[in-house]
Amino acid sequence: VMGWPNIPGKVQKLAARNVDQQMQEAVARHNGGDIAGAKLAYRKIAREFPMFAEADNMLAIVELQAGNKQSALEHSMASVEKQPKEARYQNTMATCLWMNGLAEDAIETLKRAIQLNPDMFEAYLNLGEIYEASQQPKLAFENFQQALRIKPNSPQVLVKLGRIHANHGSPAQASTLFRQALAINPGMESAKKGLAAVGG
Repeated sequence: VMGWPNIPGKVQKLAARNVDQQMQEAVARHNGGDIAGAKLAYRKIAREFPMFAEADNMLAIVELQAGNKQSALEHSMASVEKQPKEARYQNTMATCLWMNGLAEDAIETLKRAIQLNPDMFEAYLNLGEIYEASQQPKLAFENFQQALRIKPNSPQVLVKLGRIHANHGSPAQASTLFRQALAINPGMESAKKGLAAVGG
């Protein structure tokens, strides 16, 4: 047990850290897999800097990863309220809406994100996913194509396009797309399974 120092000036307050320093540490924890620690750090930043929307956005992401869908939605809505013109925040909120079963609201939110940033890969990808899950393959295909326009060498998107072809009677086109994905990422299991399914 350490004794309390009795020399004047011995005890000093820690230097205040700015928001960028704190965010850097929180994101490092997050990327390192410390979800609980990252959540605490983001919450601290949100308390100390109540108008800093990025803390709410990251809280939404970490809450989604922890399975707290309602809390994630609340934080994502807070980030959008603070910075409504930030496309990334709209995209995060759309993901939270979708995870909470609000597909139509998620679609409208993603369309807003695309209006704000027409080259936002993640927004097109998410929009395609929602349309595919909603049994709207044509709209899903169109949005996956837009995502591929932005990232032409994305094996993830190639597999999604291949899957739609495979499910709707175009095995030759599906095989070509799965092969393209494997040429970029030879170990991609979803591409291997897709190719095997269409007889490749």
